Amino acid sequence: MPYTPQTPQEIFDIAYVRSKRPDMQTLWQGSFMDPTFENVGNNPQLLQLSDAERQRLITSLLAADVLLDLQIDVWQWDPYTTMQTRLGNGQMWTYCIGQGPTNPVAGSQTGPPPPGTLLVSINPADFPAYPSIPPAPLPAPSPDPIGILEIAYGAPHGVGDLYQDMPGDPRPLGTMFTDSRGTFSKDALPELMGKVVLWRKIA
Repeated sequence: MPYTPQTPQEIFDIAYVRSKRPDMQTLWQGSFMDPTFENVGNNPQLLQLSDAERQRLITSLLAADVLLDLQIDVWQWDPYTTMQTRLGNGQMWTYCIGQGPTNPVAGSQTGPPPPGTLLVSINPADFPAYPSIPPAPLPAPSPDPIGILEIAYGAPHGVGDLYQDMPGDPRPLGTMFTDSRGTFSKDALPELMGKVVLWRKIA
């Protein structure tokens, strides 16, 4: 079952992670902040990235100009605790990796965040969930998915004959279709290299 956050810290931490793009969210794979934690079961460590995998992902994110928080995103410090500490130090924003000084001057990070910097906040509302990308629409089924005759068995009226499936036809196996040639059922037949989808004439 999905993990239900209990404390302000957990609520914020989960909101922080889910505000990131999907590939970035995998940095927290296997923790309670993992958006897919409900699928981890009793072995979350099985999904945690290795150090090498984390480094490759971080490198690819930086190459894609993704803004990364060194302490939270890379070092994996707790988001809520880190943000709370920054607020206590008067920080309203922070630099991302490779952008600013490692040790900025105290009191220099106040006011609205400049472009390309990271907001400092413990309000989950400041970290809305990353927008999901709707799946691409399925192609419209062809008017007639029955292709040319593939195998003829010579039965009366061609019952049992097999016809090719039109490329890209999305109809599932077991679909029935009738055209001027008769009624067909969409089947998958075993072959040496796997299965081939054909239409079998049944009437």
